[in-house]
Amino acid sequence: MTYTPFVQAGDLRHRAAIHDPPLPGDEERDAYGGVIRSGQVITERWTRIVPLQGSERVEANGVAAGVTHKVLLRPVTPKPSPRAWLVYDGRRFEIRSWLDVDERGTMIELLVEEQV
Repeated sequence: MTYTPFVQAGDLRHRAAIHDPPLPGDEERDAYGGVIRSGQVITERWTRIVPLQGSERVEANGVAAGVTHKVLLRPVTPKPSPRAWLVYDGRRFEIRSWLDVDERGTMIELLVEEQV
C-alpha cells in the first residue's frame, strides 16, 4: 500500500514561486564584480507550507540538515535543478529534499530550510 497524503485543493493555500539559478556565466554582477544570486521563476504553484515541530524536525534533519518546513505541491515538469529554491510571501526556502510521495507523480513533498 502506498502513502498518499490526503490533500484537497483548498489545503493548497500558499502561492509560491520556484526559482532556478542561472547557468554559470549567465549570472548578474554587482558594481564590485560580485555575483548577484537571482534566479528565474520557473513556475508558480499553490502549495501547503507547514512548519516542522519537535520530533518531526529531528526526523527530517536525519534526511537533510537544517530542515524547518514541509511543503506539499502538485508536480512540476520539468523538475527544477538541485540548486532551486522556493519563495513565498518574500520568504526564501532552500530545497533540501524533493520526494514524489506515492511515486505516481500526483503530489510532491519538499523538505525546506527557511533562510533568514
